[in-house]
Amino acid sequence: MLKCEAWTDDETSAVRSNILTLNVAYPPQKPVIIGFTDGEKYSLIESEFGNLSCSSHGGNPLANLTWNCYNSKPASITTEDKTVFSTVTWSGFRGQSSCLCISHHSWSGTTQTTTVMIDVLYPPNKPTMTISNKTVSNVINVILSKTVQVKCESKSNPRSNYTWTGPADLSKTKQILDVTINNTIDKMFKCIATNRMVRQNGTHVDGHNESAVTIKVLYPPWNPYFKYEYSNGTKVSTQNMIDVIEGDSFSVHCNASGNPLPTYKWDSYDDNGILKITSISYDTNKSCNASNVMEETVGERRTGSTSASFFFIRVLHAPYIPTITISNGTRQLNIAAATIQLRETDNINMTCFSEGKPLPKYIWDSHNDQIQGRIRQFTNISRKDAGNYTCYASNRMKRTFGDFEQGLNVSSLSLEIMYPSTLLSLDDISILEGSDLKVKCRVQKGNRTKDSLSWTRISDDKNWQNSQLIITNVSRADDTKYTCTLRSTVIPTIGDETLTIRSKTIHLNVFFSSEIKHFTVIKNKSSGTFIVNQTDEVSLECIAEANTASNLSIYNKRGKRISTVINRNVLLYSIHNASYENAGKYKCEGRNNYTKDKPSVSELTIIVKCSPRPSLDSILPNKIAVFQYTNKTLNFVAYEYLDEENKTEFMWFHKNIAIERNDE
Repeated sequence: MLKCEAWTDDETSAVRSNILTLNVAYPPQKPVIIGFTDGEKYSLIESEFGNLSCSSHGGNPLANLTWNCYNSKPASITTEDKTVFSTVTWSGFRGQSSCLCISHHSWSGTTQTTTVMIDVLYPPNKPTMTISNKTVSNVINVILSKTVQVKCESKSNPRSNYTWTGPADLSKTKQILDVTINNTIDKMFKCIATNRMVRQNGTHVDGHNESAVTIKVLYPPWNPYFKYEYSNGTKVSTQNMIDVIEGDSFSVHCNASGNPLPTYKWDSYDDNGILKITSISYDTNKSCNASNVMEETVGERRTGSTSASFFFIRVLHAPYIPTITISNGTRQLNIAAATIQLRETDNINMTCFSEGKPLPKYIWDSHNDQIQGRIRQFTNISRKDAGNYTCYASNRMKRTFGDFEQGLNVSSLSLEIMYPSTLLSLDDISILEGSDLKVKCRVQKGNRTKDSLSWTRISDDKNWQNSQLIITNVSRADDTKYTCTLRSTVIPTIGDETLTIRSKTIHLNVFFSSEIKHFTVIKNKSSGTFIVNQTDEVSLECIAEANTASNLSIYNKRGKRISTVINRNVLLYSIHNASYENAGKYKCEGRNNYTKDKPSVSELTIIVKCSPRPSLDSILPNKIAVFQYTNKTLNFVAYEYLDEENKTEFMWFHKNIAIERNDE
């Protein structure tokens, strides 16, 4: 607006012209966002409303104000004096970077802009995990014994702070977690992202978000274990062995702990880990291998396998038919025969053995007597031990899984006791000379023996290989002892052949008539006629051979019995101080019960040397009357045996004159 005034020095006299309005167009000042300098940051929390006021001062005409703010509502425009105000409201959103207040001057065509940098604050997004810059899911596969670095990342404004929590009260304020896998337990870790969002007005809100990650531990299979019948069945003991009974059918499942789950092979055959056994008959040892492929989420791919685990199947069975062994301390013999023969008085062990699983228990049964144990002992075995013996072998078969069964088998044998034959009693035999002898050696038969009999005459070792002693026309020379010998041989089932020799001796008493065998003068070597000296001591000995013993008598020359003995075969008679009266013939006569007719007689002559003398039977009369011229014979008998025969001389004297010599 313009007006012209004129005045003089006296202002009171001023003259004014009409007012002339001058409309001068000029641009406004640069718009100002109230409270912010150009390019300054404005902080607000996402989804909250922001509010900015922009003013443009001056300018003709006044500037038109507009806003360039994302998702803003229509601005309100007010004018005060030469200032235009515009207020805008908008909802903060992630990614919004600025809000522009734009002044446009239509007359000059100028455009001016003032910017506020919008800092939209927002809490952490749900964290994501990366390994080696590769995003991973909430499950991470890692091989046992390895170390893995997991990075937690979350978008937020302002930037997040990170805290890891996990097993054993783990709490680490760091973005990257180092985890060493030292066992097979899966581990869950939680990453917590936080920030503090401070509004422009200074108030704040704490932002929070979290994600969990599970580390699945990959590990190779451990040594397999086994389950009976079903995969979820009863686990076999740590010995990896089961007991079954012969003929059983069953299945065994191979299992192993591993991640991922293993695959299985029984003895190199793919069979899904199932071992199927049909009608088993013998012990067997099977091996199972387990393997898996371990593939890490980020990292390597590795095959894991185990060494073979062995599974032993022990087949229980009832005892087989027992075998029986006998032994005598030096030898042992397996018995196949139904009957065994043993020597009486032997020491024997009978041992029963049977194969069975479990090992059998044994009972020996005989004579209604039962003995526990494998061995039946016989000390000094006797005949009463003969009989039938049965060995029972039994066991109790208990399946590892299932019922038990009782096993039983038996073997029997018959025991024979061998003993040698014996001789029955034999009595002495008396027989009459000239008879025939027949004597049988009587035997009590042993058991299972081979016997032979013989007779031996002791006096000359003559032998009869027979059970009978036969002698024809027995003589007194046969009167002696005879031995019957029994050779009894035992051949047992076990042990050496044994020969038992038994004998009995008898005396053969041969009766015969008495016979004088010797009639002599003791200590005189003569025979028949014995010359002794007068006064000598003369002993006569008469020896007879007789059975029964003789009745012996000695007679002198007059037939007088001068000595006798009963039941003896020797008779001694002594002449003390021999004289002519003892000279002469002597006779020894013997007889016994078997002297039938005449006794046996033996004679001897004793000559006693002494002067001649008339016989007691020859006594001459003092006078002899004869007729004249007739013959008369005179006899003179001298005492006999006063000298050797033909040594006695006779001389007749007549009136002391020798008249005749006659030696008769």
